Amino acid sequence: ILFGRWKTWVNGDGLTTRICEHLDNHHHDEYRDKCQQEGVTIPSLGLTSADNTSNLVFSPRLLAEYLAQWAALDDQAMSVVERHEFRRILLLCSRAPNLRDSDIPHRTKLTTVTTELYKAEMIRIKHELNKALGFVSVTSDLWSDEKLHSFMAVTVHYINSLGDLSEHLLAFRQIKGRHTGENVGHVLYSVFEDANLTDKVSCHI
Repeated sequence: ILFGRWKTWVNGDGLTTRICEHLDNHHHDEYRDKCQQEGVTIPSLGLTSADNTSNLVFSPRLLAEYLAQWAALDDQAMSVVERHEFRRILLLCSRAPNLRDSDIPHRTKLTTVTTELYKAEMIRIKHELNKALGFVSVTSDLWSDEKLHSFMAVTVHYINSLGDLSEHLLAFRQIKGRHTGENVGHVLYSVFEDANLTDKVSCHI
């Protein structure tokens, strides 16, 4: 009779871990000193005992093993270790005198930073487009995913202020409704308006 009329509540392990994370992140020295004075074992926040690397000695072999495990578990291409950006991360971490797990950003922080970088890059691209020598050419492509959601990518091609040919992916938009010329045109024009390109586009393919 009551099927579908109640909720099931699941209890987690409380707020202890979050409080410890806050103290370690924002009051690190005081927190560690107090734990030592009281004889309290400091938890390995965010790490299991098997993953605690505080007592490990670095070696190229151990680094290679950890990278191999990560590549296998995260379905990464082996060639990812050859990328400049990836190697730059490791070299940056090597400069940290006491890198802690709390220093490594989680998904929320990474999402925030990614959004900030995207906005800054879009401002830079729009500034370049406004200084373009001559008109801007545009190519766009439309496709649908397996759930029939429609998307459009808009790429701009132009001669920059240095006289070099440049191209950028300017927008990636979802197309709601049918792929009519009017519907697609409205979305495309909104991209041009956002980038202040309504008077600079010479052709669209």
